[in-house]
Amino acid sequence: MQVKDILIAAGGLGTRMYNLTQGKLSKLLLPIGSQRIIDLAIIEAIESGAENIYVIVKNKNSDVLKYLKSSKVSNRINFLFQPSPNGPEDAFYYAKDYIKSKYFGVIFPDTIIKSNQPALLQIIKYNSKLDTPVLGYITLLKKDFKYTGHVYDFESEKYKDEVQIKRILPKYNDYQLNTLKQGKIFCRYILPTSFFKYYESTREEYSERKDNAPTLKNMISKEKILAIPLKGTFFDTGLPEGYNRAKSILTRH
Repeated sequence: MQVKDILIAAGGLGTRMYNLTQGKLSKLLLPIGSQRIIDLAIIEAIESGAENIYVIVKNKNSDVLKYLKSSKVSNRINFLFQPSPNGPEDAFYYAKDYIKSKYFGVIFPDTIIKSNQPALLQIIKYNSKLDTPVLGYITLLKKDFKYTGHVYDFESEKYKDEVQIKRILPKYNDYQLNTLKQGKIFCRYILPTSFFKYYESTREEYSERKDNAPTLKNMISKEKILAIPLKGTFFDTGLPEGYNRAKSILTRH
């Protein structure tokens, strides 16, 4: 089973990156060597076998849209619009009428996974084999927490030879982070189209910003979703410390 449709949410405000962007450009247009952050997500989507790439931006004046429309792969990209920055789950919902296959892929563009095999493709293979939703995660050591703004963990149980997610634990606060030796971050998804119905049932909760992923948590409580460790080196370019680390290391390679 091939995952033909891949979503890339690119309409966030990027407030944590203001010192670098000065509000004059999207954080996804910051450079990593000779490329921009958004380029790396598009390349990953193409190398993962995407037939339809949907980049979700705020509106037609988006600098990300203008940049990608002038790129060599512009004919591979479709643009959708999320007028208000209500988070990634809300962004995915704008693709509801365009996804015709059973599953779709999600790339979070500000999380880069440097690997011999594209991160999304790693979990597509599990989805094709097992016909089930899959979340790809990276395990972070304590020394790396300062380079990301998202450290979680999850409860799970063994399902055959794989790990089934039972519950995503609340995001750790600063005090809890100081007591941990490692944590996890989800950064690539293969989701079923039933996601959109779950989102509709949790939309009010999302709009009030009580939680950053109520739809996903609701799905996990009702469906079998697997957790697969991703191979590769993780970089979170959504905050200055992570971006500067990625720029320093990846520019040398």
